Formats: sequence, C-alpha cells, structure tokens
Amino acid sequence: SHPPLEYTPGNRLDGEYCFNFRSFGEAHWIFNITECEQRFPYNEYTRGTERTASGGFPALTGEFQHMAAIGWTRTYYNGYPKIDYLCGGSLITWKFVLTAAHCSADPHNIPPNTVRLGDTNLASFKDDKFAQQIPIARFIKHPQYRWSRKYYDIAVVELEECVKPNSAICVACLWREPNDPGGVLDAVSFGATEFAGSLSSTLQKVKLQTLNKTICAERFRTMRREMPEGLRDDQLCAHSATMDTCEGDSGGPLQTDRTDLFGNIFPMVLGVVSFGTPCTNGSMGVYTRVSSYLDWIEQ
Repeated sequence: SHPPLEYTPGNRLDGEYCFNFRSFGEAHWIFNITECEQRFPYNEYTRGTERTASGGFPALTGEFQHMAAIGWTRTYYNGYPKIDYLCGGSLITWKFVLTAAHCSADPHNIPPNTVRLGDTNLASFKDDKFAQQIPIARFIKHPQYRWSRKYYDIAVVELEECVKPNSAICVACLWREPNDPGGVLDAVSFGATEFAGSLSSTLQKVKLQTLNKTICAERFRTMRREMPEGLRDDQLCAHSATMDTCEGDSGGPLQTDRTDLFGNIFPMVLGVVSFGTPCTNGSMGVYTRVSSYLDWIEQ
C-alpha cells in the first residue's frame, strides 16, 4: 500500500521540488511513480492530426495526465443520473485539483460534486481503462473572489480520496516565475464552444501565444464594472490569431513544457482559464496567473 499522499507545507509545488516529485519520489507525499512516467515520446504528440470542430487538435491518452473534468451530477426524469462537465482543472497533488473560483457553482448556484481524471473522451468507454471518478470533498475558493468581479478567480478542489496514479494520470508542476515563458503555450480543454459553456466529450489542445497587456486591456475596456482596476498583473492574456476556438475550458490549464535530465516532459501550469471574448477567429482568453498565488495554493 502507498503512504499518505498529502502535500507537506514547506515543499513548493513548483520548480526543483516538483521535478524531484515526478522523477524520484523523494517527498513525504510521494511514492515510486515510475509507472506515471511512462509517457509517449514528444513527437507522438506533435504529429499531424485532424483538427476538431472547435479548432483544437485531439489529445492522446496519457498526453495531459493532469487534466481534470469537474462535473455536476444530475438526476433526470427517467431516474438515471447524468454528469454535466462544465469546468476543467489541473491535478497538482494526489488529492487537490487547481481550477477557477467561478467553477464553484453552476448558473443555478449548484456546486460541483465530482472530478474525472485520466479520460480523453467523456462520452466513450473505450479509453476508460485508466480513468478515475472521485467525489469532491471541498471546493476552496480564494477568499477575495467575488462573483461580480473578474479578480482572484482561482480555487483548489479537495478530493474525497487520493488519486491512484497510472500511465494516464499524474500531477502537473506550477510555473513560479513572474514572467511568462514565451513561445507557444498549450491550452488543454474538452472543447467548449463558448466560455462557461458545457464541455464537449473529446480532450483537445490549442496552441496559443501570450498577448501584450495593453492590447488585451483595450479589448476588455467595456468591462469596467467587472474589472474596475483593469487588467492586473495577476492576470495574463493569450490568444490564437488563426483558430476559431475558445482558449480552453473554464478552470483548465494554460501550460508550457519543461524537460528533465532523463528526457521526461513535465507540464508547467502558468495560468487558469478565467474568462474571454466570444469564440470566434482571433478570440482571446484571460487567465489567472498561477505564480501570483503560489503561497495561497500551498497553504
């Protein structure tokens, strides 16, 4: 049996500690995760594939091992339950998922109650060999988040039980630098066709680039009531100039990759999807900057 997989205060979820966590299993809440590191070669991910209807490219099983789908269990007239997945998230320890604070309730003010991991197609049983469905114990919003504002839009979800890592499920590391890594970033999503909309079934990735703060702030200048301070330093903007797509699911990750000494590729989450413009060609998204909230996340 594995030891308790709890986060130990004092150990950062970013940088060297996180790399050691994934590579060697040296921290208190870690065990040997050799199986977790059985990743496909990177060129498997970047080979040509057919673009999906919402503009992204299909993700392969095991490619985004940290991706979580946050769901609401409904009971319909026939008595059978159905889960509506409305938000995404990132597994950052075996018991906690990073997401957006606005995902704490649906439009009817009902909180989510379940998280699904290790699944690239929510409508198919074919890839469910490694999938796990875990109830939510607590949804912890940032204490300064308000529904009427677009600030402090970050939260952690505590699961009722620890995730059992496998070749399709592992944690992501958190980007700690105040500056963006530059280059092309990935937004990972289940293909929402509108921000805060229901997710489609297939996990996909969209290539994005960060956008100049001044340009982004100008695009959202009409949102003075929701953003009285304008676009802040704890937010970042990204877009795809060519894809007719949303920049990720609410609460999902904006990420870059880093490689360790052994050639393993580590996802580094630098943003959490917060809100955006309508999903048309040239749309842009605003993300909560993870590095601004590391101390709060690790409390």
